[in-house]
Amino acid sequence: MPTPSFFYHKTQHMKPFIFSLLLLAFYGSLFAQMVPPAQWLPAPAPLHEPLKINKDKDGTNPVFSGSIQDALSHAFDSVTALSPIKGFSAAMYLPNGSIWKKTSGIRQELPAALPLSTENLLGMGSISKSFVTVTLLKMMEDGLLSLNDTIGKYIGPYPNVPANATIRQLLSHRTGINDYLNENPATNVTLVQNLDSIWNIDTMLYHFVLKPNFPLDSSWSYSNTNYLLAGRIIEKISGKHWYEELRNRVLTPLGLTHTFSYPFELPGSLLLSHAFSDQTGDGVVDDVQGIGIPDQGIFSLAASAGCLITTPSDLVVFDQNVYGGSFLKPATLLEMETDHVNDPSTGIKYGLGTMQYLSLGGLQNWG
Repeated sequence: MPTPSFFYHKTQHMKPFIFSLLLLAFYGSLFAQMVPPAQWLPAPAPLHEPLKINKDKDGTNPVFSGSIQDALSHAFDSVTALSPIKGFSAAMYLPNGSIWKKTSGIRQELPAALPLSTENLLGMGSISKSFVTVTLLKMMEDGLLSLNDTIGKYIGPYPNVPANATIRQLLSHRTGINDYLNENPATNVTLVQNLDSIWNIDTMLYHFVLKPNFPLDSSWSYSNTNYLLAGRIIEKISGKHWYEELRNRVLTPLGLTHTFSYPFELPGSLLLSHAFSDQTGDGVVDDVQGIGIPDQGIFSLAASAGCLITTPSDLVVFDQNVYGGSFLKPATLLEMETDHVNDPSTGIKYGLGTMQYLSLGGLQNWG
């Protein structure tokens, strides 16, 4: 699934900053022709006024003479000035409980260019997996399931899906189940032929999952199919649509008023930003919805693997509560942040619906 940049940072010695950045670009396998790498960095933009930076008493650590908001705005402007991406939206949950947020660029280009605002929604892509995971973990805390339960206890059977895979193996991508979105060419062919269709999860599970990549729990492989199955498990246990249970257990309790499972839930008067991609292969990024390509098909095809839309402000509230708060029990969060990759060469750690890309000087990030 398309995966916008999204990071959570914490240390043992300071209250966490939660940072969320959504890039207004579409990285899906359907829209594969993005701007060629050689065009990513245009001619240097005019330099911003530098921040005044002093040293602390021992002369080692930088101390900004301005506010943290000034520093964040300076960093934001410096990054966005060097990028051809059409729009940026960012937010930071600060130690005092306030949220810094800022945007630049546009939310659509056609039929007219309109500026991107902090209230505009963007697709969060595979960050949706964190929300689905937390929903299942809350259900686990209520005694409705165990992570050791086999998926066959609740759903299926489905072709090429091992019924003895556990819920933990689904959420940690250790099933070996084929990725219907990125590993089966027929999925994109069918999508292109039916761009305005609203897809049903069982349609994908019955018709677009190829043979497993490896025996159950013998390796690690990212697969969107795992999270379609997770969505179906939520439905079987709750008796509701997966997105209804997600709203009841996560969105409503956390007050996330700008987060929706699109197109199954519609955002009302809130505006969803357009996706941008090179549709013609000419090196020019097009406004996908602006040129008449509907977005319901690709979002519904992603379903519980990646169809949520949101704002960075909602995302930092989610993460402050999940990773830095008390929304999950400590033992549950520890389970969520347990690495299941077991392969240092990948450069990543993957827990349950969350991953860590790097660790620098004791600073961790999950998201």
